[in-house]
Amino acid sequence: MNLSRDVEKLAASLGADIYLEIARWRLTLADAHLDKSLATQLRLVADRGRLSESQLEAVLNQIMVPIGDGGYQVPLGQFLSLKTRQRVLEILEEVDRD
Repeated sequence: MNLSRDVEKLAASLGADIYLEIARWRLTLADAHLDKSLATQLRLVADRGRLSESQLEAVLNQIMVPIGDGGYQVPLGQFLSLKTRQRVLEILEEVDRD
């Protein structure tokens, strides 16, 4: 599978199943337009081997989520629960198996 198709497949899975938690609201990565950014970064790191939790943390802290008009940004990791972070790793493994 080529890299762009692999990223698209990963982005689709992440976008549908992973969400940001904000004041008890859940916003999917796809709706937040962050699915492709996360998939691309995960694929770049994961292509060097299995992704560790610390590597995932680093990726999540590199992707910035603009707040309001974008004047303030917060790392994506601040919006994901521990359970959701674990699900990201599971999705990555599932996509790699396919």
